[in-house]
Amino acid sequence: MRWLRHKSSRSASFPRLVRKIRIGLFEESFFIKEFMPEVCRFRPWDFETDSLLNEAQHFYQTLRSVTEETPPLVTPTSAIPRLPQDVVLAIQLTIEGTYSPCLTLLSYDIWTDRWTRVPVKGFLDCDYLDCKAAVVGNKVFFIHPGRRRECCHLTLNTTCFDVEQQTLTPLSPLQGRWDFGVAALNGYVYVIGGTSVTPLRQRLNTVARFDPAKNQWTMVAPMTTCRAWPQCAVINGEIYVAGGLGLTDMDILTTVEVYNPQENKWRHGTDIPPRLLGFSCVAFDEKLLVIGGSTDIDGDTQYFVSSCMKYDPVTNECSQMPN
Repeated sequence: MRWLRHKSSRSASFPRLVRKIRIGLFEESFFIKEFMPEVCRFRPWDFETDSLLNEAQHFYQTLRSVTEETPPLVTPTSAIPRLPQDVVLAIQLTIEGTYSPCLTLLSYDIWTDRWTRVPVKGFLDCDYLDCKAAVVGNKVFFIHPGRRRECCHLTLNTTCFDVEQQTLTPLSPLQGRWDFGVAALNGYVYVIGGTSVTPLRQRLNTVARFDPAKNQWTMVAPMTTCRAWPQCAVINGEIYVAGGLGLTDMDILTTVEVYNPQENKWRHGTDIPPRLLGFSCVAFDEKLLVIGGSTDIDGDTQYFVSSCMKYDPVTNECSQMPN
């Protein structure tokens, strides 16, 4: 509060700062006698800030009227500590209905059921079609070629977005490729498979690992299968890579490979039928969910499906779930 009072221009920062405070953990006397009278200096504020403060006021008012017959109090959402798995980060790389690059980050808090736009300082100079993202701690790592220009795909750029500082920082590049998969595990970012730039359009089985602490890329053990457009997920400290395209565009893969970072080795998992392309791969409840996609390519026609398959790493079995 002293920092906000020091300069009148800082009052505009109040809505952003108050969302980072666990107001519901204050002592009641401090909240009523000191905090609320002080924050009134910084009106007007937005709807989200107003909702947080009203929620906290209601909590403390209820607290004063507690009796043995009062139902158990529910901890206010402003007092619940956030865990990394409690926040969903949505990333938009193009302006809707156009091909114009535009980096937009939205944060969804499952406890408060609120979407919040995350400010971004700077511009992500990337080819939006081939940009992938992975989250490590409070940082988002974008792996991307530059904007479409001559030889822009010869290297893959690495850009780090710090969610707290809201800044973009360029990091060490990687040798260029298209159609790759990305996964984050144990503080590292992995770029998996894809299609080479030189020699042109050769399917890859190579895997590169980025160490944010050292700002360095290193190669790890390659997959046993060359694949482009692989879908990746992390379960129990291992990377699961499913599907994608094999040596030709008509070679739709059903195989699953699993990477163990401790042993730096790949092993085969159970195949996921049928032949799917463009599906989503999600880790949930220590299972691998394969959702949607298209079953075949017939000229310019794709046959989209609403199916969902579940792969259990413990039993090494794949089963059908409700569409």
